[in-house]
Amino acid sequence: MNTKPIMVDCHCHVITKKLYNEYKEKSQATKSICIRTIKILSQDMGAKNLEDSFYELLTEKEELFGVECIEYGEDIGPQLERIQKRLINCKKIVGLKLYVGYQHFYANNSDIFEVYRFAEKNNLVVIFHGGDVWDPSNKAHVKYSHPIYVDEVATYFPKVKFVISHFAFPYILETAMIVNKNKNIYTDISGILEDGLFSPYFTDDIKKVLSYYPEIVNKIMYGSDFCGNNTPLNNTIDYGMFVRNNFNNEETEMIFHKTAEKLYGI
Repeated sequence: MNTKPIMVDCHCHVITKKLYNEYKEKSQATKSICIRTIKILSQDMGAKNLEDSFYELLTEKEELFGVECIEYGEDIGPQLERIQKRLINCKKIVGLKLYVGYQHFYANNSDIFEVYRFAEKNNLVVIFHGGDVWDPSNKAHVKYSHPIYVDEVATYFPKVKFVISHFAFPYILETAMIVNKNKNIYTDISGILEDGLFSPYFTDDIKKVLSYYPEIVNKIMYGSDFCGNNTPLNNTIDYGMFVRNNFNNEETEMIFHKTAEKLYGI
């Protein structure tokens, strides 16, 4: 009897019921971590970033877990107070997302440290955007999304778990080095498809960095970065195929679900 493989999509932007329906038509994931988007990206996605709708979706769909986002440039204290109140009734929030690059700040800015302290207090994972951007509004500055700044933060907050999204493409080697160096940093392969296909050079790059840092295979997670059918980030299937085609069975199990399940406690 064939059983559906366990797959945790650690990075998707399913924030409305419409996006959920589009996602379910394509996704093979058995659990999904849905990341709220900042306002400018919600506009680019053509989605209404409604807080209540997001939490209703988490409540209705057993397989979904949530990540809140922080709007840099707005007062952070009230945002954390709002999230703290949500945590009382919603036990499915597992992390906080910071959109470095899309918003103009570095991960090691001291004015964001209260977010890390909040994450430590509430046992939440902190996720950073990493590397290249999907930027229809042409307002992102990619100097802020280099993964090197996460290294410093990880040493200041050793009890907090951090994720550098998208392998910080094209900074793949730098990301591998930082993930290898820090026990509390992880990464994922979400959002790195080019025109619906993986570049063969990306496959070569992954094999190269794993030859340098083989231990990090246990800190890499499967993800899709699905943002909706009307965006370039609309693929889910090929990410799973990439994992199956390039990793052995034990590694595939770690990447597909075991690492994410342990990291996020889901």
